[in-house]
Amino acid sequence: MSRPVGAAGLVGCVCAALLGVPAYASVDDPHLRKLTEDARALRLAQRPQWHALLHYAPTLGGGFESEADDPRFFLSERGKRDPVAELEATLAAFFSPQPVHERGEPAQCAFIARYRWLRGELDFDAARLREHRCERFEAWYRAVDPHALTLVFPADYLNNPSSMFGHTLLRVDPAGDAAETPLLSYAINYGAVTGDDGGVFFAVKGLTGGYTGLFSIAPYYEKVREYSDLENRDIWEYALRVTPAEVQILIGHLWELRGVGFDYYFFTENCSYQLLTLLDVARPSLQLARQFDAWVIPADTVRVLREEGLLGTATYRPAASTRLAQDAARLPDADRQLARQLAEQPGEPGSPGGAAGAGATPREVVELAYDYLHYERLAGRAEGPDRAQRLHELLQARAQLGAVSPVRTYARPAMRPDEGHPTAMLSAGVGVQSPDTFLSVRFRPAFHDRLDPSGGYKNGAEIAFFDMRLRHFPTDDRLVVERFGVVDILSLSPRDRLFRPWSWGVRAVWDRRPLPAGAAGDELTFAIEGGAGIARRLGDEVLGYAFLDMNVEVNDDFADGYALGPGIRVGTVIPLAARWKLGATARYAGYAGGQRFERRDLALELRRTLDRRNQLELVLMRQQADAQTRRDRYLTWRHYF
Repeated sequence: MSRPVGAAGLVGCVCAALLGVPAYASVDDPHLRKLTEDARALRLAQRPQWHALLHYAPTLGGGFESEADDPRFFLSERGKRDPVAELEATLAAFFSPQPVHERGEPAQCAFIARYRWLRGELDFDAARLREHRCERFEAWYRAVDPHALTLVFPADYLNNPSSMFGHTLLRVDPAGDAAETPLLSYAINYGAVTGDDGGVFFAVKGLTGGYTGLFSIAPYYEKVREYSDLENRDIWEYALRVTPAEVQILIGHLWELRGVGFDYYFFTENCSYQLLTLLDVARPSLQLARQFDAWVIPADTVRVLREEGLLGTATYRPAASTRLAQDAARLPDADRQLARQLAEQPGEPGSPGGAAGAGATPREVVELAYDYLHYERLAGRAEGPDRAQRLHELLQARAQLGAVSPVRTYARPAMRPDEGHPTAMLSAGVGVQSPDTFLSVRFRPAFHDRLDPSGGYKNGAEIAFFDMRLRHFPTDDRLVVERFGVVDILSLSPRDRLFRPWSWGVRAVWDRRPLPAGAAGDELTFAIEGGAGIARRLGDEVLGYAFLDMNVEVNDDFADGYALGPGIRVGTVIPLAARWKLGATARYAGYAGGQRFERRDLALELRRTLDRRNQLELVLMRQQADAQTRRDRYLTWRHYF
């Protein structure tokens, strides 16, 4: 797909603007007048197919507005907000051989999906409306060779803010024998052009539509390498139940979207939302995009497709890190450590007899060492000629160790992402904030925490946005905002003999918490807390972690209005049984800047999963700021939807 070359619009004459048609249209053609009258009589501009082709969405005022934000996508000056004007301008443009906008081809070819649909709905007279040969499109279509579609879902990747919730794209599968080599197929992707932006600037522009989003098409093996090998994201591939005719109109519409820009919003008009709009073009009766109003999370879009009966066979493609971890798990701990030493130390790998411990063959250890070093190079952590030489040495050692190892198989997760709990959560409960009782309501639009039902989600990952908690105290009929969490992210990546990743977490929150003597204790305090550390598996299922944090709290009652200081946080996640989880967290913060005080928090959370949509939660919490102490105990029902 070509990239946009500019946002120049078509400047038409005054009369054309008033009529809503481009200046080159032959508005006096009798056949055009008949087609226009027929289109009005059939109300084609109100059809779901036309709205899908133009990406029209309802407005609050009762009208429509296209989500495409590039004037080159429209043939009427009023086309962005007027489906009738755009349809009639499109019909008029079909009568002209002149290239439209900057596409270098007539409207019949530039907007071939519109042309084919209108031709099917209206009685085009071939003698009076000459059909143009669209050679560029035909050559491109033959190269893509579309026959079927596969939805591709790379799982979430916390180290890339734009991919925290996962991603979706479409693979275009050919017919016949070529379908047996999916890596050689093409993939349709939608993404934001962000350049080198990062940090706060990246977040602000992504939240406010400051980036341009573009559709693109590229070989699928490039996307697999990007997501699976470089970003270490497991990939799920779902065959879609669509017909070849539906695939054809979708691909024709993709041709129309070459270089067409859309305002990109991370939480709404994002990658997954725009792929739904493509599927709406293929089958307008689905109205998939209209099922998402406030926010769009990729995993939720996959669930909607499953509920609509569109998902067929699911294929699992484990990431490079997943394959390596499962290979390492087959060997004893001492052999995993030896493999790492072989990968990192210079010199010869040693004699075959010296390259294994008691539990593995020399070849298995050398293979693991080679795969580990190759993985580190893909991740950019083992670059340079010495590493390339070491890979060559390990490859030679492996060749000297005899027969090729059998083909390995990799365990598939017990639950697919679309089978996990929905991402929005509403809870209600009752509790005691000593000495008062309270009723609580909580709403979390996204996404998942470490004690939620884990099936379909990455273990140890926690992402929550816009978490709102309210409490009502019946004694004095008081309703308060207990917490508003802007963002809360926790990434727990356990270390072992082979892998030594850092874990990290960050959160920004308005929170009611005890404050030191002299400060009002019943006001919201804004806090930013974050840090990094290590996580380890303490047995088969138990996960423990320890962080060093930096903490900032802002409150008008503090000295200088703030408190700043380092802290320590430790915690654990313990699956007690098939449906029970226990979480424990202890935190100490010593504030030395601004308001000086010490904070000590302890929390125990017990969850019982009832089903994929419901949980019961018991929380015991003790918070202390110097001598000021607060104790909370509450029981809630959590519903995921």
